[in-house]
Amino acid sequence: MTSNLLSKLAILLFGLLVLSTTNISAQQEAKDSLQTLIKELRSTPNFSIKDTTHINLLNHLGRELRFFNTDSLLLLSQLALDYSKSSNYKKGENYALLGLGNYYSD
Repeated sequence: MTSNLLSKLAILLFGLLVLSTTNISAQQEAKDSLQTLIKELRSTPNFSIKDTTHINLLNHLGRELRFFNTDSLLLLSQLALDYSKSSNYKKGENYALLGLGNYYSD
């Protein structure tokens, strides 16, 4: 009876380990993908920091980094807020303020 319980516990722990590493890998891929999109957008000929796509990507990257790199969340949210205000992009301002709120609440 005890060995059966131990084998079930071992299988459960192994499953949790596999699931947790998959989640970390997916988060890294999302971060890398967003960083690549931002770099590509910045390299376009008519790029403007006031571009709403750029602001949205900054906010999204900040959300992805919230629990792993909080100083990046602060920096990206502040940049998105500044760029949103200068272009009068209210949705970007709102998401940037949410990012700042998340930074200070964590």
